[in-house]
Parts: sequence; C-alpha cells; structure tokens
Amino acid sequence: MRKEFRDLASVEEAEEIAEKLTPERRVEEVPLVEARGRVLAESVESPIDVPGFDRSLMDGYAVRARDTYGADEVEPATLEVVGSVSAGTSPDVTVGEGEAAEIATGAPIPEGADAVVPVERTATDGEHVEVRTALAPADSVMFAGSDVAAGERALLAGETVSQREIGLAAAVGTETVPVYAPPRVGIVSTGDELVRPGGTLAEGQIHDVNTFSVAAAVEEAGGEPKIYDHVGDDYDEMVRVMREAAEECDLVLSSGSTSASDEDVVYRVVKEEGELLLHGVALKPGRPTVFGRLDETPFVGLPGNPISALSVFRIFVAGMVRAAAGKEREAERRTLSATVADEVRTEGGRTRILPVGLVERGGEGGTLAYSVDKGSGATTSLTLADGYVTVEPATNYLDAGDEVEVSLFGGASPPALLGAGETNSLLNDTLEGRGARWLSVGSVEGARRLRNGIVDVAAVGVPSEELGELGELGVSDVSLVRGYDRRVGYARADGGSEDAEVVGVLPDGYALRRRFDEDNARDEDDMDAEAETRVFRSEEGAVNAVVSGKVDAAFVGEDVAVRNDLSFEPTGWSTVDFLVADDRREKEGVVSFLDAVAELSETKTKGYRVPDDSGDTVERWD
Repeated sequence: MRKEFRDLASVEEAEEIAEKLTPERRVEEVPLVEARGRVLAESVESPIDVPGFDRSLMDGYAVRARDTYGADEVEPATLEVVGSVSAGTSPDVTVGEGEAAEIATGAPIPEGADAVVPVERTATDGEHVEVRTALAPADSVMFAGSDVAAGERALLAGETVSQREIGLAAAVGTETVPVYAPPRVGIVSTGDELVRPGGTLAEGQIHDVNTFSVAAAVEEAGGEPKIYDHVGDDYDEMVRVMREAAEECDLVLSSGSTSASDEDVVYRVVKEEGELLLHGVALKPGRPTVFGRLDETPFVGLPGNPISALSVFRIFVAGMVRAAAGKEREAERRTLSATVADEVRTEGGRTRILPVGLVERGGEGGTLAYSVDKGSGATTSLTLADGYVTVEPATNYLDAGDEVEVSLFGGASPPALLGAGETNSLLNDTLEGRGARWLSVGSVEGARRLRNGIVDVAAVGVPSEELGELGELGVSDVSLVRGYDRRVGYARADGGSEDAEVVGVLPDGYALRRRFDEDNARDEDDMDAEAETRVFRSEEGAVNAVVSGKVDAAFVGEDVAVRNDLSFEPTGWSTVDFLVADDRREKEGVVSFLDAVAELSETKTKGYRVPDDSGDTVERWD
C-alpha cells in the first residue's frame, strides 16, 4: 500500500530544521602544511617580536641620520667606512660620529646607526663613502616588533587559512595551528536497483551515481566523506549500516528509498529507530527528503534521483557541513542577471530549482538563460547547466524575455560556442578544445532554438521547408554554411539476416530519420520497409541495441557502425550544414568553429566527404 505525502514542509521550515541539526564543531591542532583551507578555531598570539631586531630594508650603508643633514648630489657628506654587516649575522661594529657601515638587506642595524642610505645614492673608494642625500632617523629601517609585536594577535579566530596566514604563522614561529576539524559525513546509498560503477548491470539496474557525486559535494563544502557499503531495501541491513555510520560520523546522509512507497524504507528506519523530524519538502526536485536523528547523530535522507539529491544537498546540507567546518553557512554565491530564452512552465505550489544554461548574445548584448531540465532522473541536466533559477511556489511559468537571477555553479561561465542540432563524430572532433557546448536535439529542434535566439549555430540536415519560417528567426540575418556529407545505411551484426524485423532509428526531426523514411518510401520492395522501428535518442544507443540483440539493424552513419565492429550496408549520403546567426558571427567561439569548418575539406574521416568549396560557399537566408 502506498502512503502519500501530507503536509509538506516549506523550504523555510526545512532550512530551520537543517540549522538545528548542524553537527557540533570539533577542534584539532594541525601542522602548517595541512592547514590551508581550514578555519582557525582560536586566535594565534605571537610569542616573539617580528622582526626580532632592527633590520635594514635595503642594501646600502648604516649611518647616523644627523651626519647626512644638508647632503645632496652637489655637496655630499663624506663618512668613514668602519665595517660591514651581513644578513644572518650579529653586528661586530659600532657606528660613531662621521662613520658608516656597509649593510645588506635584512641585516641587523649596528649600534649607533639610526638610518640606512641606499647604495645607489652613494659612491665609495672602499675607505670612505659619499652620501648624496639627506636622511631622517628611521629611513629604510624596520624596527623590532614593527610587523608583529610579542603578545599581539597574529591570526584571528574565524579566518580561513591561506598561504598568507601560513606564512605569518611561520614568521612568528608557530608550528601548528588550532582549526575546526572537517565534519565526518557518512554516505549510505540504498536501493536494490543500484550497482557500484565497475559492476555488471542486470536488467532494471542502474549505476550508483549519488554515492560519488554526494561525496564530492561533501568535500567541496569542507567535510570529510566516508562511504559505506551499499545496502538494498532490506530493513535490518539498513539499520545495521546506518547505526554504524551514526556511531562513526558527525552527520549521516542516505540516498534513495526516501519516498512514500512500502519499498522505500529509510524514513521508517529513522522513525522507528531514531527521531523523524521531517518527511517531505515542498521543493521540486527534492520532495521526498527526510530529516532526523539516529542515536543523536544528525541524519538527512536525500532523494534517489541524482538531480534531486544534489539539489537538496546544495540547499540544505551544504550549509550544515560548512557551518560544522567553521565556515559561513552560506557560501558566497555568484549570481548573474539573465533573460529567459524560452517559456518554461512550472508546477505551482512548490519551490522549484530550475537548472539553466547560459549563452552570451551578440549585437543585443546581455545573457540568455535556457532550461536544461530533463527531469530529476537525468544526470546530464547539471553537467549542461551553468547555474539555477529559484522559482517561487506562486509562479506557474517563466515567460520568454523575463529577467531572472541565476545562481552560478562554481567556476561556471557561458560557453564560447553554444550549438544545437545534428551531431556525429566529425562534428565532435571539430568542436573539441573550443570551449563549446552542443545540444544534440536534431535538425528541426536545433533550428527552432536558433530561431528563438538560444544557440549560436545549428547543424541541420533536412530541407529548409521543414525547419520553420527562417525569415522569422528573430535575428538580423542567418547564413547557411556548407558542411559535409555523411554516408548512412544499415548496421548489422556479422551474420545477421538482411530481413530486419526491428530497426533502430532516431526520432523525428533528425536527418537520419528523414533519410530512413525517404529510402523506405521510395522502395516499397525494400526488405526493411515493413520492419518495426524502435526509436533511440542516439546512434550509439541504436548500435548498442544491435550488439545486444535487441534490434536486428540500426540506421546510422558508417563511422558509428565501423567503430562498433558491425557490418555496414550503405544506402546513400546525408548532408549536414550549419545555420549561423549573423549577430553571433563575431563571437570568438563562433569564429574559431567556422574556421575549423572551412578546413574540413582536408578531412580523411571514413564515411564522410567534404566538397572542396565547403569553406567558401555561404548562402544568404533572409
């Protein structure tokens, strides 16, 4: 029997609980070499003066300032050289009236001297020195304790230790410093369907993503992740592993088995074996979140879907880890104002975290944000995202042109080139190393995204009449740049029958699908004409289905068939050209890409042909 979520907690209520569950801080003494990035738990007082003696700030001569009064280039003061002082030695000379001592940078000031004249303002014959400038007492001298005085606080509690703080700690002679220990965070991944990477997947199983992505998030927030054995949906085994984690760690995180079905037992373990504080948050993604305690150890149950798990971690758990590590609960968030590129409908009543990509516009300037949300089960949503938009519960949709604030992911910035449409190995090779991001969505959708101003370039392989009204693209102009031709046909396993009953194909809107439909429409006697089609999102997915025996053949490019050691029966060539928004042509990434396209005539890639004039033919699409 399925239990429904009731009385979902608001995001604000969940944040309050997360704050109360934050683990207590622990303090440890660490050597300086291990202190970088840690937060000082206590202030550090200097036991010594730094420097511990009056020292020279430059090479020159130590003198009595009053012996130089009135000296200049025309009438220098002439002083007798009575010795020298080197850095790291104790002076064995005293400077008297009318005398000077040669001195090195960092060397102690000898008795009697109170100033240093730079060597470049002097001239000497070895026995006497001419001083060609007047000095005041303390010129070019650092006095003992002027940097840090004995008993002074050299480092303040709460500072994050960087190379600067480490250098100062070393200067005052401190070998170790007291810092907050990183909280130990236990990570328990649950669910019968999960297999650790490297293991063999059976039907219905998936690889365990969350254990490793959550561990990386813990470390980034300042915690020390400890990964425990994966457990299935067995109640007793889950209790055992989670109690072990609670005993050894400051905070326990589970992933999966948090929803309301009978098989999702995490919330029952917490309720029956510990203290259940919350089950369910009005957040998308992230509704089936659990907060509680196990043996007095704080516990958070993250949803099983990777995007949900990371979203909940970012909103609630990262602050708990940071605070326990002595850091500010809220990390400094980089934000950027952007314009919504395409309408996004949202489900009202819950706060929604919407992952978005960013692209710099051309002549209009500014930045566009476009949704990359594929659902909470799609791990690629975050890898395609530069940040996220927080959509309030009362908002049902974001309209194209709306201004939004994007919370940026660490190190994220708009790609040099954003493209969409067809994709293949030659295109991927062309994009490699150019700071590009490519959305593999087919010709029709690629052209639509160009029309809506989202992408800079679209790779297309279907006639213009199928791409919408190009004259209404919403940009000043669009160019068609000739690309290349690609040999396509049927990939089959060696020994496979030519009478295919099931053929793997791409969805409508892709050039390969159109070519497949054309071939079969022209030749009603084709043995594959009446075959059942099974749709795959990529050519690789289709050929993998051939290898595994799920389909008899796949309609793909020759390069994909060869790469997977399949036999290939060519049926013809498919064209891939590029639509380019003219107001983006000056972008550095677009220029670099088009230069690479112009050089494709030199390619020798099997299964492709490139016209000699591919880089020179540019047709106008007004």
